[in-house]
Amino acid sequence: MEVIRCTTDTISEEIIQRVVWVLSRGGVAMLPTDTLYALCANALNEKDVRHVFRIKGRPEHKPVPVGVRDHRWAEELAYVNTRQAAFLKAVWPGPVSVILESRDLVPAITTASTGTIALRAAAAPLVDAVLRSFGYPLTLTSANVSGQEPFRDVERILESFSRLKPDIVVDVGALPVSTPSTIVDLTGAQPRIARVGAAKPEDLLRTFSLITDATHAHGNHS
Repeated sequence: MEVIRCTTDTISEEIIQRVVWVLSRGGVAMLPTDTLYALCANALNEKDVRHVFRIKGRPEHKPVPVGVRDHRWAEELAYVNTRQAAFLKAVWPGPVSVILESRDLVPAITTASTGTIALRAAAAPLVDAVLRSFGYPLTLTSANVSGQEPFRDVERILESFSRLKPDIVVDVGALPVSTPSTIVDLTGAQPRIARVGAAKPEDLLRTFSLITDATHAHGNHS
């Protein structure tokens, strides 16, 4: 296990490329996000995702969230209609995960064979830079033992993992107190809040409602 200690202001291109090198060889990286530290691996590679599951001790019937750069990346992994795309553009990057119908290229291990996928574009410059350079979506699941509360500092996180550890860790110190992302299920006719988190549910539902109204208004005038 390699640990790189730096600050959010001193993350260099060298660090980014080192993380990408590890990921490209099937490794798992532990990276800071805008909420918690996350375990990141190629979300389209079944073997790499299983490595994440083993580190967390996560049951395979639980899907893992996936990090993307923007709505365009989301459209490659999931079926996204016009309203949903507008919603993603409005709330990303930020602490909002959305559940959408998954496309076939996403491995069953990532979606837990649910047919749906949870996607997020985090407001985390390091994660975004790694995604940009790596070119593949990443698992973005909290760095903790499954079922346990996540810690905010790297030392305690690594101590909590029993035998298996991430292959590379970028340690920027203890992250500010935060809650996980809010999860919005967009697979139904209306959005449903699947988990209350850092983004206010009422704000997200209002945003979706405004987008729906605007879409209908545009349709009536076209």
